[in-house]
Amino acid sequence: MLARDPRQPHHGAMTRRLLGAATLLLLAGYAARAHAAEGRTLAGVACETPPPLHCGADGCAADLLRNLGNATEPQTGRKFFLDYPCDLKANEQVVVILSLHGAGSIGNWQRHYFPAMDYKEKYRLVIATPTAATSSSIAPGAPPVRMWTAAADDEFLHNLVEYVSDQVGPKNIKAFWLAGHSQGGMTSNRIVCTDFFKDRVDGWLSLSGGRIGPAQIAPDFFGPSGPPAALAGAGAGTDGPRPGVAAMPSCDLSYIFTSGEKEITALPETSPWAQKYSCDARVRRADVVDTTKGYVTGAAPGRGANWGLAARPGTAEVFEYPKCKGGKVVADVLRMDKGHTEGLEPKVTESLIKLVVSAKGGKTQALKNVARAAAGTCDRECLRGVITTYLNAMVAHTPGALPVTAGVRFTEDTVDMKVGDGLWKQASKVRPYRLDILDTTQGVAASQVVVEEAGNPVMLMLRLKVVDRKIAEVETQVTRSQKEGAIFAIDSLQSPNAAMLAPLDPAKRSSRAVAIATAEFYPAGLEVGSFTTVDAPFAADAYRFENGRLMAGKGCVFQPPSCEDIKGQDISKHPGISYRVVAVDEELGITLLRMNFGPAARYGDGKGLMVWEAFKVYGGQIHGVEAFMKIMPAAAPSGWDTDVRTPKH
Repeated sequence: MLARDPRQPHHGAMTRRLLGAATLLLLAGYAARAHAAEGRTLAGVACETPPPLHCGADGCAADLLRNLGNATEPQTGRKFFLDYPCDLKANEQVVVILSLHGAGSIGNWQRHYFPAMDYKEKYRLVIATPTAATSSSIAPGAPPVRMWTAAADDEFLHNLVEYVSDQVGPKNIKAFWLAGHSQGGMTSNRIVCTDFFKDRVDGWLSLSGGRIGPAQIAPDFFGPSGPPAALAGAGAGTDGPRPGVAAMPSCDLSYIFTSGEKEITALPETSPWAQKYSCDARVRRADVVDTTKGYVTGAAPGRGANWGLAARPGTAEVFEYPKCKGGKVVADVLRMDKGHTEGLEPKVTESLIKLVVSAKGGKTQALKNVARAAAGTCDRECLRGVITTYLNAMVAHTPGALPVTAGVRFTEDTVDMKVGDGLWKQASKVRPYRLDILDTTQGVAASQVVVEEAGNPVMLMLRLKVVDRKIAEVETQVTRSQKEGAIFAIDSLQSPNAAMLAPLDPAKRSSRAVAIATAEFYPAGLEVGSFTTVDAPFAADAYRFENGRLMAGKGCVFQPPSCEDIKGQDISKHPGISYRVVAVDEELGITLLRMNFGPAARYGDGKGLMVWEAFKVYGGQIHGVEAFMKIMPAAAPSGWDTDVRTPKH
């Protein structure tokens, strides 16, 4: 069950007709009427109404449909479409939809096949519409078509969902739905109950993507050979998803199925999914009559009505199984006299959205609460208190006073030790300089702090993982001298810079994903030896301190005048750089990275800098950088290397 890719013209037209000069004028008119809500952006996308790259009433230009999107997923750099209400308010509740296209199709075709974007304001929708990464042959000898695969796309979809969730705010997502057409529906079926999605997805909308309780496809849909193996899921005779047949999900969700009448043999009158939730018997609601046609179609010479004819008005029959337990919605919508690729008309689209928003949601919000519970509901003051408790116990030499888990682990300079060893042996005082970085989402309390060891000042970088208000992990780095740190202006560290300590106005805060992605420009610039080359987003007032010394920004005397311009200053290449994301303090706008700069001869054979850099990030820019660093063997693992990254360009 396919939808054709406009980038593969030998498959035939997938739109009504390419538009000429009249269409260009129409699109220009749309652009002229588009407006961005003042100051309103989400994932770096300025909101527009009508939505960007929107087809007109008379059809879709192929070049328009080929566009991959207006937003970028930062981990992979892949584009996707993001549509959201232009009047979206802070902390407003929304329904998020991840919409997946069919095989042979593309994201912007899917936006117009299921045009939920037209209702984003009315029903408070945030819709993410990506495009599959690779193409495969559906049948032997057939040209490759774009389609979803686990290897090429699953990790990206995870990243995308987390990114959009961070942008919107998990507490603001009242429901999250998967919607997929054709092979996108089969993909939704495949992933919906996986470990990542099962606790996030509140509902699945199958757009001709297989029915729970099979709606068998028309016998001539694929011709005499039947469905190609590439679309047969787990294969005939198994429980896997395949054309017309959805695998029975093992998780908890609402379910809506829609199909063209011509593409199936008949719509069943019962539903095993309705039986699961003890819904009442099927009820036929009022028909939905559309006098306006949809935007797109995959009609092509040689393909019959079951594949789809020209876009045209139509009527849909709506069947609902009412009073389902747990507020679930189970429904079927049959589009009369329609085939597989005829885009949904406006009223039937709205009827599906009404069903979606009527269903009970809350999984994403609950998942957020579970994450907080896993951290022992330790808020900012709790985490700050854990740091204070740790430092006080260290200078008092009383490790037994610490609230620790049974399996607590402690490292100093990447070496495993018992809590109470290392710096603990001679720690004598905590000086005033202390910059706490508190990640309540992850239960991480980190601090750049100056302490005394046998009366001598040292720089302590501290990371604590807190679970159930107890310390489960302790990672430290101690720099005692210029020989160890390359720079050691410790007497300058009297108190943290006020700019780092200033809480951000909630309206200026970046999401976790954006805060991380912004900070990641820094190691990317170090790798190539130029912040300008990677266009690192430094603010005009940006500065950098390293071990207490101003190394970039206004007033820098390290390499004048170059160092006064943090973005344009001369820096060395670090081709072996790698890093970990340690914490994100959302209230202060600080992202903490632990970076291994890689080996450098000037530090000794096989040695390099291990740098903990705290980035002040807001408004999409880096405003300040504060680093504690130490020379160490470059090949030595930190001991906590579960998510080591290298820069992406």
